Amino acid sequence: MFNLHSKLDHSTGLRWWLALVLICFAATSIHAQETTESKSDGDDMFAGTQQAASDKPIIKPILTDSPRATLTSFLRLRDELEETLQTYRSNKSRKLFKKVQVIRTQFDALLDLSSVPLSSHRTIGIDTTAYLLDILGRVELPNLESVPDEEAFDDDVSPAKWRIPGTPIRIVRVDEGAREGELLFSEHTVMAAPRFYQAVNDLPLQ
Repeated sequence: MFNLHSKLDHSTGLRWWLALVLICFAATSIHAQETTESKSDGDDMFAGTQQAASDKPIIKPILTDSPRATLTSFLRLRDELEETLQTYRSNKSRKLFKKVQVIRTQFDALLDLSSVPLSSHRTIGIDTTAYLLDILGRVELPNLESVPDEEAFDDDVSPAKWRIPGTPIRIVRVDEGAREGELLFSEHTVMAAPRFYQAVNDLPLQ
C-alpha cells in the first residue's frame, strides 16, 4: 500500500506528489458525499452560505516581482502543501481539500506555460511542479538574501533572469502577454526539469 509518509521518510521524492494525486481523488469522493448529505438534510440557503464561508481556505498571495520573490513563494507553497498533506491524513475535510487545490494552482502560476497548449496546462503544470519539488529538495539552495530582488534589474540593462546555482532551473522575466513583467520559472525550465531530475534523483533529500 502506498505510504503517505514517503516525502517525510526521504524515499523517492516524486512519490510524495503521487500521494497528493491520490488524496485529491479521495477528497473528490468525500466532497461528493458531503454534497449529497447536505442536500438530503434540507439545509436552508443561509446555513449553506455560512458553511461555504467556513470552508474557504486562507491562502497567502504569491509574489513574482523578482527571482527572490518567486523562489520564496515556491518554497512557502512547498511548506504549506506538506503541512496540509500531513493534516489531511487525520482530518479529511472539504476545507483542506480546497486548500490543496488552491496551492496546486498557485504552483502553476509560478511557471511560464505560455508555450504549452492550453489543454495541457494542468498536466504540464503538475508534472513540472513535481520535478521542481524533488530537485529543489536535493540540491543546495543559496541563501534567499543572495537571490536578486526587484531592485537588481532597475538599470534596464541587466537581463532580468537568474539561474539556481548548479542547475538549469531559471527564473526569467516575461516580456509580453498577460504575465508581462512577472519573473517566472522559465519555458526552458519546463523542458529541462525532467531531464535534470534524472541527474539528481540519486542525491539525498535535504
